[in-house]
Amino acid sequence: MLSPSEVREHLLSAGASKVVVVSEEPECISFLLEFSGRRFVVGVYQGERALFAKIAPEHAPLTCRELLLEPRGLYVFSNSLRGLCEGIISKARVLKA
Repeated sequence: MLSPSEVREHLLSAGASKVVVVSEEPECISFLLEFSGRRFVVGVYQGERALFAKIAPEHAPLTCRELLLEPRGLYVFSNSLRGLCEGIISKARVLKA
């Protein structure tokens, strides 16, 4: 199971300026993330074989299940938490543009 504080620390070290835990569910943790003056909703999910995340603009739903159904946003997949968080920040750069 993912630790919200561990994910938060990795996101901050990857370049986020602020990370707030919004909800913690058995299958995922959702966060509000601030990067380069913009805010995003991020859901971090533990899959069977890898980790994945969805990042969307701040007005997207805050619950993990609803975030997956949100048509806007980008996905990140990784085998490591560090790689996942670096990918989330990379996608935030794309969404910011």
